[in-house]
Amino acid sequence: MKTLRLILLLLLTAQHLAAAPSYRTQRLEQIAHAIHLTLPEPLQPNAQMDSVTTHLGKPIHVCTNAFGEVSHIGYQLFAPALVEYYQNEPLFHFVERYLLELDLRIDGKSPDVRMDVDQVVLTRGSISLLRALTPQSNLSFDLEEIRRHFFRMTWRMESGSEVCMVIPADCMLIVGANSPEMELMAERDLLRAKPLDNKDIMLRWAEAKGYRGDKMLILDGGAYMSRYIRGDLYLSEENGQLLFNPWQSTQSVTNLMLTGIGERDIPMSLTMNRYGGKRDVLDITLRQYISYCLAEGCVLYFGVKQKTDTELTGALFAYNARFAYTHLLDVTVPLSLLNEEGSGKIQSTAWVYIPLKLLDDHLFDKQFSRMPEKE
Repeated sequence: MKTLRLILLLLLTAQHLAAAPSYRTQRLEQIAHAIHLTLPEPLQPNAQMDSVTTHLGKPIHVCTNAFGEVSHIGYQLFAPALVEYYQNEPLFHFVERYLLELDLRIDGKSPDVRMDVDQVVLTRGSISLLRALTPQSNLSFDLEEIRRHFFRMTWRMESGSEVCMVIPADCMLIVGANSPEMELMAERDLLRAKPLDNKDIMLRWAEAKGYRGDKMLILDGGAYMSRYIRGDLYLSEENGQLLFNPWQSTQSVTNLMLTGIGERDIPMSLTMNRYGGKRDVLDITLRQYISYCLAEGCVLYFGVKQKTDTELTGALFAYNARFAYTHLLDVTVPLSLLNEEGSGKIQSTAWVYIPLKLLDDHLFDKQFSRMPEKE
């Protein structure tokens, strides 16, 4: 009888653990426990659950991401149409979550101290005025983005009151996670990233200016950090297709690193450089990595360091101007990938969510070489 009771207890425990919601960040899990949040089971991906509970009389809404994780918990402040118009859901979610965090005082800090630490500034108005917002509020709103620096959000209420909040363009602040946790999140997301279609990857160059090179066409993708770190694509003069051949190897590898488009899905061994000197090795594909970066709103640039008869070394930069960070991927690409049999694997090392303030515009000037006119 004792054995049977033990088995039943283990089964019930396993069912409870399986049904427990997954949270995008530790902060969200802390908030859920603080407000005693109960969620339906199982959670659906890309779900929006309005008024699931209240705190201090204000409705709380919850969102999940494409993986079914709880990705947002906050006061229900903004109309969906307003969020859709500005195409910056993470920022609006930050304000909703941040006001709830200030009320909960999870870290023990008063709202004034917490805002001072986070460098979130109210230049006009008060938190209480913001907290009184609802999706039905009759107001005018303006969002100003100073790329790489800050956001300025201004609300003008029907009563004539005005609130202006300045928020640093800091991805860790917006997401609500520190550097070690952001690195783990990147690792988790890379392993489950779904490759994008070619047409979605190529959208960036839809309006790019083209010019002629030596027996090729070049689509201008601009430069980043150095005149030799660029987003240019190289096309065949004959048929307009992306170059992918061993006799134009530098241009072909550049195309491959910026798009992931080749004769096959390119395997990649990726070493994640993490906080505290930790290193994890992931076996993914190049297209997975590119799709992950593009899904975050990053723009890709590639710089060539050296090329031998057998391999090319370089670095892929995934630049996110809106939230002021860069993913950096150092790569060694075997040129055998360009052969008909397409053998080999890319070896790479990644540093993710590097704040732009840590990158000097002249840091990379001497590391990269000019793209050759011919090979």
